[in-house]
Amino acid sequence: MKSTHELYANKQLLDSLYDSTRYGIFGQLIVVYLLSLIYIDVISDFYLFMGIFIHTFIALIRYQLFLFYQKNRYNLHYQDINKWVFYYAILVFFIGVSWGALLFIVDDASVNYTYLTLAVILSIGAGGLLTLGDFFIVYAMYISTMMVSGIVWTLLGDLKNEHVLFTLMVVATFYFLSFGKKYAKNSFQVAFDRIKLRSSNEELMQRHTELTEQKDKYNYQAHYDGLTSLPNKILFLDRLQLAIKQAHRNNATLAVLFIDLDHFKEINDSFGHETGDKVIQFVTSRMQESIRTSDTLSRFGGDEFSLIMNNVEDSDNISKFSQKLLECLSEPIEFDARVLYISSSIGISIYPQDGDNADDLLKYADAAMHRAKQSGRSNFQFYLPEMTQQALARVEMETNLRKAIKNDEFVIYYQPQVDAPTNKIIGLEALVRWEHPIKGLISPAEFIPIAESTSLIIEIDRIVMSKAIEQVCLWREQGLNPGVLSLNLTTKQIDTKDYIHFLQEKLQNSCLSPDMLELEVTESDVMKNPEESIDKLNIINNLGISIAVDDFGTGYSSLSYLKKLPISKLKIDQSFVRDIPHNEDDNAIVNVIIALSKSLNLKTIAEGVEEKEQMDFLVENGCSHIQGYFYSRPVKANEFERLLKEGLIER
Repeated sequence: MKSTHELYANKQLLDSLYDSTRYGIFGQLIVVYLLSLIYIDVISDFYLFMGIFIHTFIALIRYQLFLFYQKNRYNLHYQDINKWVFYYAILVFFIGVSWGALLFIVDDASVNYTYLTLAVILSIGAGGLLTLGDFFIVYAMYISTMMVSGIVWTLLGDLKNEHVLFTLMVVATFYFLSFGKKYAKNSFQVAFDRIKLRSSNEELMQRHTELTEQKDKYNYQAHYDGLTSLPNKILFLDRLQLAIKQAHRNNATLAVLFIDLDHFKEINDSFGHETGDKVIQFVTSRMQESIRTSDTLSRFGGDEFSLIMNNVEDSDNISKFSQKLLECLSEPIEFDARVLYISSSIGISIYPQDGDNADDLLKYADAAMHRAKQSGRSNFQFYLPEMTQQALARVEMETNLRKAIKNDEFVIYYQPQVDAPTNKIIGLEALVRWEHPIKGLISPAEFIPIAESTSLIIEIDRIVMSKAIEQVCLWREQGLNPGVLSLNLTTKQIDTKDYIHFLQEKLQNSCLSPDMLELEVTESDVMKNPEESIDKLNIINNLGISIAVDDFGTGYSSLSYLKKLPISKLKIDQSFVRDIPHNEDDNAIVNVIIALSKSLNLKTIAEGVEEKEQMDFLVENGCSHIQGYFYSRPVKANEFERLLKEGLIER
């Protein structure tokens, strides 16, 4: 809080002081000279000399302040201004005191308390600058006190005090002429300015408070998560760096846990983001109850959390805590008449054995978390050095994939679908292959999972569709009939806003009618969000395009959803075909799938058929459409063209 004189020390006020000082210096010396003439025969030479000396000395100091301000008035800093005002206030105070002392000692005034009172009033009036901090009021008090005192003595007819009266009148006239007159004319404006200045300062203080609160708010938003009030990634990394320094000083161990909720996207997609936010808050509350007060829990956004465990004794303690946390998070969440189950995957890195800086420890914990997901989810994994190599390989693969899309490095292989009783080609599946300019042909098993996780699969699927449709049309122009073209379709593809338009445009600009195209969706992909998948697949089916469920039997689909899906074919997964007819369990599963298809009026096709025994078993049990190495591997377009020209596939 500033003092009063600091609060009102503005430039305009100082310039007014400057003006009054400039005139007042010589005026004060003139007053001293006049008064010395008045009192030369009244008071002793000692008092007269002291009065002249004191006022001359004060006038010199006043002149020194005048020169200082004249020289620096445009370059003064705030602190210098207030310092100057303080010195000037002291100076004015002593001027008042000296006048009061002079009145007090003349004409034996020491025995008259009236004079004593007047001397005190004059001193306070002159020195009021120190207490009131308002120059205008000081001058007004000064002049008013002197004028009133003179009038009172005149009315009382106290002629013995003519010297005092003359003194008051001379001093009052001097101050009135030097600056009192100027301010007397503007007294109302001065009062208004004073009120306005105070109001302005109050507004400034309020604005300052608001800005401080706003700054605190922005600072909070920059460092904390809005949904959970947990530290965000920025603050987490800052605290992790501090924790590492402390652990280094104390020769201690700390652990970083990267926690990711399993299949959380499905909760958002199925129940909405509002429900997803509530789940995040429930999960946060449970984790906060499980951790120690010395640990730091953070949310990076979405379903990602991170935890700093300080002063851990060994990996066993970390394992026990991680298992406890997994069990805690797996407990059912009940709200809004719903019961939800959620699991989590945890990756762990340890200081100092895995790294000695915050970025590496967090990166390694993240890599370990991905290993936990690859290991079946709902478990924890400690970081191992080879995880970094895998992560680097993944990043390199993603980068090369993007280059491959740009450089058109993908080629299409075709695998025939055959009607076993006649050995006739009835269709073909288009399968993507990547011909890397250096590494050669790269298996889809290496790049498709990465493409799916980064959404690059959308661009790759569209490349496959464009090239395959163009090739099939070329064959048809040559009089060849490859049958129905089957293309793989991911739910990420149909989630894009322009997919239906893209699909319609491809058909309109090609020779294919909708019934010549079949889209294959995997059972597991559809069951991630069955209700939404049903709606979107219905739109595609209404275009006249048939839909097949690929890898059927691996996704645990509900019969109620299966009945609602607009599908025309079930594709028996090769994992069930591989061991028939020698494995009774697989035989039973295949027979159930075939029977289910017939009951739902669906076609069936078996993939991965490599041996005659497998083919015979399938045909005998009602599945006559076959795809697999028994007839042909996926081949390039020119080789598939040879098969088409032959008409039949001989076995």
